Amino acid sequence: KWLISESLLPVGKPGGHGAIWKLACDRGVFEWLYRHGRKGATVRQVSNVVAATDLTLMALAGIGLRHNKKLGFASCERRPGATEGVNVLIEKQNLDGLWEYGITCIEYTEFEKYGISEPTATNGSLQASYPANTNILYVDLQAAQEVGSRKNASCLPGIVLNLKKAVSYVDHLGFECSAAGGRLECTMQNIADNFMNTYSYRCSKGIESELDTFIVYNERKKVTSSAKRKLKSEDRSLHQTPEGSLLDIMRNAHDLLSSCSIEVPEVKDNNEYLHSGLPFIIFLHPALGPFWDIVKQKSS
Repeated sequence: KWLISESLLPVGKPGGHGAIWKLACDRGVFEWLYRHGRKGATVRQVSNVVAATDLTLMALAGIGLRHNKKLGFASCERRPGATEGVNVLIEKQNLDGLWEYGITCIEYTEFEKYGISEPTATNGSLQASYPANTNILYVDLQAAQEVGSRKNASCLPGIVLNLKKAVSYVDHLGFECSAAGGRLECTMQNIADNFMNTYSYRCSKGIESELDTFIVYNERKKVTSSAKRKLKSEDRSLHQTPEGSLLDIMRNAHDLLSSCSIEVPEVKDNNEYLHSGLPFIIFLHPALGPFWDIVKQKSS
């Protein structure tokens, strides 16, 4: 069964943020950026409040521009139990017998299906080996425009049928209903699948630096902390709530100010603040600049 808004018209939204590249072409965004002298761009989700902390975005953009890369990912360690994708290095042989390599994203993981358990302090699970996908990207504008302007399905990258969420709809009597169903989505980060490097032979280790795609790493609290849902009274975790993200901002403030010989209380585990206030609230003035090393120089 299909959800429809009217006769023979399937519900088309939400369809996933993979439509961003086609929309940017259709709305003239790439041309506007070219007129302003831009060659590349960094992309982040507005719900990620720590994405611009310290060097993360500058390092991502710097490597992308300096080495003429087409796409880059900013990543960090993966949090056990988190509902987030992973970044991987793909190796595959195409129909012509050539070997293709590239760094990309698996948005919806199926670790348990293939017997890969959640990591713990003792089991050394393979899950812990995969860096988290944070949806922080560097993109070469011409490369992205070439994909977004295509007249086939590849202009909507990462098409996947998401069966993990209930689908809400209004029935013929006007009542709101919810049922198990699938949602056809596309993902902006899987534009990386269009930037594979091809070789006539199977490559050995150390190929990453030659690829058109790349990845940079930083501490998790400097890369991702998403405020996606409202905290409920029955919640036992601050994960993906504004309160949890604010604690991560305070942790970063503590680390920076402590390195400047300013005494600040330590921010403990999130569970300590589930039903209590923050230990302190500090917001740094933007005039200090984004780079922690420079801020340290100004405070010494």
